[in-house]
Amino acid sequence: MISPTTTLAATAFHLVPVVFLNLYLSGYYVHPVEAGNFEGKLDKMIEKHGISRREAEIIALICKGMSNQEISDSLFISLQTVKDYVHRIFTKTGVKNRVQQANLAGSPEQQ
Repeated sequence: MISPTTTLAATAFHLVPVVFLNLYLSGYYVHPVEAGNFEGKLDKMIEKHGISRREAEIIALICKGMSNQEISDSLFISLQTVKDYVHRIFTKTGVKNRVQQANLAGSPEQQ
C-alpha cells in the first residue's frame, strides 16, 4: 500500500522540471506589443529609418503575423518582391527577424 506522504513526495518530484522550465523561459519572455497607437509609432519609425510607403505596408502586414506568401497574395505582388522588400526593411531598421521588426514597430521604448 502506498502512503499519502509517498504519493505527495512523488508528485512534488515530478513538478521540479516544470518549475525549472518556468524559470528558464521567464528569461526569454517578450512583452506583447501594445495595440494602442500603432499608426503613430509606425509613422515615427518610417521617418527615423527612411521607410517607403510600400515598405510601411509590408511592415504593417508583418506585424499582423502574415507570411511572405500571404503578403504577396494580399498586395498582388510576387513572392520574390516581398522577400526583397523584407530584406530592405531589415537592412534599413537593423533588425534580424520578423519578431524584432514587430517589436520595433510597436514598442515605444525603441523609437
